[in-house]
Amino acid sequence: MLGSDGPNVNKSLFILINEEVKTIRKRALLNISTCPIHKVHNAFLKGLNEFGHETTDFVIALHNFIHNYSNREENFKKIQEQKKLPVVRIPKHVSARWLTLRNSLEVIIKQIPAIVEYFLNFIPKDKKKKKDEW
Repeated sequence: MLGSDGPNVNKSLFILINEEVKTIRKRALLNISTCPIHKVHNAFLKGLNEFGHETTDFVIALHNFIHNYSNREENFKKIQEQKKLPVVRIPKHVSARWLTLRNSLEVIIKQIPAIVEYFLNFIPKDKKKKKDEW
């Protein structure tokens, strides 16, 4: 990606870099105008609208459920260790900053065994244990 401040800024630089890229990669740069980040941002948001906001809602809810309570975070950490997974926090996703979604999803995908264990086994057993203590 090569961006500039306007349509007439660095045209010669774009041509030079594009020619160099063509000789190395045998393909030209994809020219999506002078400010490509806006186009990429808008395309990503349209994709989210198409596939729904459930993904962002899920990532935010999962992070808040585990990491807003120290006991839940500690229990999740123990499960990660039992599953021999890296002990990591699920990164916080901020819906206004869609780029944070990728980091969160990458960690969640790697932590699926711990997440499944936590929600399908640990929590039900823990609730039963607390109920029996009463």
